[in-house]
Amino acid sequence: MKLNILILEDDPSRQSIFHKKLKEHRLTITNVALEAIALLQTETFDVAYLDHDLNGPFSDITGVDNPTGAAVAHWISNNKDSSPEAIFLHAHDGAGVEDMSRVLPNAIRAPFPECITKYKLKIK
Repeated sequence: MKLNILILEDDPSRQSIFHKKLKEHRLTITNVALEAIALLQTETFDVAYLDHDLNGPFSDITGVDNPTGAAVAHWISNNKDSSPEAIFLHAHDGAGVEDMSRVLPNAIRAPFPECITKYKLKIK
């Protein structure tokens, strides 16, 4: 079954690995949190992979200066009808993953690349 997958990731080498490992699915990759939110508002995704730190340091939880994956996690938490069935938190930033986990308690915390190699994607 071909899944519709949203990937929030700023590292080009990781983006390439996502493409290689998940090539049988429809991938939408962005490195901008606000773009990820806009995509979630207009499309239905089966799976989302969320990175936290995007292109450098961030200011705060709202990510006003440089939105992070936490902004996307908070948006999903407040818009459950638009939530993907499976969400993976694959950031290296431990504090960032903790924050995203608090607002998305059912999300799967898995480091990169285990988030795509260890888990089989099977959506009902």
